[in-house]
Amino acid sequence: MVDWSVQQASDLGAVFDTDEFAVTATIGATGYPVIQDVDFGDPVEVDGVVRTYFMRDADVEAAGVSHGTALTVGGVGYVVRSLERTNAGYQRLRVSES
Repeated sequence: MVDWSVQQASDLGAVFDTDEFAVTATIGATGYPVIQDVDFGDPVEVDGVVRTYFMRDADVEAAGVSHGTALTVGGVGYVVRSLERTNAGYQRLRVSES
């Protein structure tokens, strides 16, 4: 029988590898791997949100991410506008440029 929690953790490790799919979000002085949601063209601001990133639950907790947290990705500063738990081991961070 497959232990899906172990398989899921293994799969997330590969997806959140910055040598594969992830980019680094810097929060404070620490870098965390995040996945940028697919952009189709220029970012469009909806309710102040311009980008969506996915971040592992453990990293959200370790970094203390909450509404208003500042982060930098690719030299661009953002502020977290909302977090949504996915129940799949990661959270959706909706951000706007700071």
